[in-house]
Amino acid sequence: MMRRRKFCIVTVLFIAMLLLGGCGSIDDTQSNVQLTQYGQFFPVVKDEPIYEPNPGWIQGALIRDDNGYLRVANQLIIWPYGYSCLKEGDTFWILDADGEKCCKPGDSIRVYGPNVYYDFTVGLVGTELPDDCLGPYLWAIAVTNTN
Repeated sequence: MMRRRKFCIVTVLFIAMLLLGGCGSIDDTQSNVQLTQYGQFFPVVKDEPIYEPNPGWIQGALIRDDNGYLRVANQLIIWPYGYSCLKEGDTFWILDADGEKCCKPGDSIRVYGPNVYYDFTVGLVGTELPDDCLGPYLWAIAVTNTN
């Protein structure tokens, strides 16, 4: 019960941070005690969508690009509904919808989902993307750590 409550509180704080904090890349210098420890822009699908256009699998290392965005095979990942992120020391974890550690930059992962255009991505995320957050975009429906 306490774990679920903690997850709900973290999720609410994360959403508030996205709505009130603006957008930008993930900054390693941010304090662990501030909301920004989760990064200022971590695109997550805003609702459980009902439309799945032509998905497929890609596999590769999860990397942070020069602007701090997370990519696999040069695709900017739009994370599934319910996913979040957590910074523990120098490690930036991606948490699945259950709040469990899923992967981190440097891990080899498989991502299932379709490529989507900018306008579709904005609709999925529910906000404009930062100017330096360039595509191509991949809407992740499922993520598997292959390490």
